[in-house]
Amino acid sequence: MPEARPLNVFIAHASQDKPAVRKLYQSLKKETWISPWLDEEEILPGMDWDYEIYKAFNAADVIIACLSKESVAKEGYVQREFKRALSYAEEKPDGTIYVIPVRLDECTLPRKLNKYQWVDYFASNAQEKLLQSLKIRAENLEILGETASKKPEKVAPVIKKSEPNTKKVGEHKIYTFADMEFVHVPAGEFYMGADDLDDYEGASKPEHLVYLDYDYYIARFPLTNRLYARMA
Repeated sequence: MPEARPLNVFIAHASQDKPAVRKLYQSLKKETWISPWLDEEEILPGMDWDYEIYKAFNAADVIIACLSKESVAKEGYVQREFKRALSYAEEKPDGTIYVIPVRLDECTLPRKLNKYQWVDYFASNAQEKLLQSLKIRAENLEILGETASKKPEKVAPVIKKSEPNTKKVGEHKIYTFADMEFVHVPAGEFYMGADDLDDYEGASKPEHLVYLDYDYYIARFPLTNRLYARMA
């Protein structure tokens, strides 16, 4: 049974909206069951800010998309964050509260985000509504209290052997199972397919973002049924 943990909340925003976003962050920080993530609070000097944002995004249970007249019209990284949130949302079951648009002013929501019910953070009951949605998400994940989490834990297949031998080949660590060499592939996101693929059966197009939330191993050489059976 997994231990209880706070709800991980990533706050996507444009730099121009920092004053309002800081207030939102501080209000969420007061809730002991919420762990909000804001770049200026979490990224320390010397850290790779792009990598830290990537890690926080992948670990998030909820993405709060802070929207204003400036952020909606702005080009750049904030649009990348919104696009990533929508891509990850497609992997969630129907009805999952994952992307929550928060309007900081009387802006018009982007077309791709207006399918989600938003909350006006300048309204008197905004905080109450936002916490209600976050609580529903936490309860669905069963991460509060002593209940078990329903969130699937996908891990690499268990190989019933002794600890594998390892070696380094370039930047990659190679694992040896049953006399076969494997490369560990960590969880993460990557782009699959291409827009210009030939039109044949099985073609993966257009190019789209894919995220795997589990690690796996891939053989460096062809794996026969006989060798696979030795690992089972």
